[in-house]
Amino acid sequence: MPTTDVCRDCPSRKSGIFSRLDSVQFGALTRNASTHRHGPDEVVFYEGNPAFAVHCISYGRVKLYRHGRHGSDLILRILGPGEVIGLRAVLGEEAYASTAETIETATICTLPKESLLDVLEQDSNLSKHIIRWLAREVRLADDRFVERSEETVPRRTAHALLHLDASLPLEGAKVSTGVLGSLKYQDLAALVGTSPETLSRVLHDFERRNAVELKRGDVCLLDRPLLYRIARLEPPS
Repeated sequence: MPTTDVCRDCPSRKSGIFSRLDSVQFGALTRNASTHRHGPDEVVFYEGNPAFAVHCISYGRVKLYRHGRHGSDLILRILGPGEVIGLRAVLGEEAYASTAETIETATICTLPKESLLDVLEQDSNLSKHIIRWLAREVRLADDRFVERSEETVPRRTAHALLHLDASLPLEGAKVSTGVLGSLKYQDLAALVGTSPETLSRVLHDFERRNAVELKRGDVCLLDRPLLYRIARLEPPS
């Protein structure tokens, strides 16, 4: 499929950060875009690399992580279709602050920095929209910090599982499909902010309550309403 078709059909075009662009502006933004199909565990960009482009996830999921002082990786976020990575680094003229790596097969469109900046110069409304998006990102980062500091491990685990489920390429995970993809339990523990041993105990308790099923290194969600109650979140309408 040509790059322009992938971009036109991308979830970020329909409801994401670039949904407000008209056809002329969208054409200018994607004129020099390139589409890349990645296999599982492929790096999109590395922490510390110059931010030369913004990347839109058309299909699949991507994890953002940083290398810790002691050699371990700290997973910051899991992102799915329609979400954009690298935008803050491009706008701030900084290096990428984290490494982006695919969890499963993914289609990602690369938008050159110059194309984005040209469109922003011509459209003040898009600039305002992106400022609001950045403000939302800061708020979400604050929320995640508070969650790790104050919420219980079971609540954080339920929240993480629901987030992974929502980021799947399809509309939610099927009962027979796990939410981890190529993520390991150690990755999920890092995302939750706990030890693998504690995570294992929590997951087995969830399984005992028939909220999840653990099989072959993955987690299948069986009772989403129960997980929403554990996480103290409102289920989507």
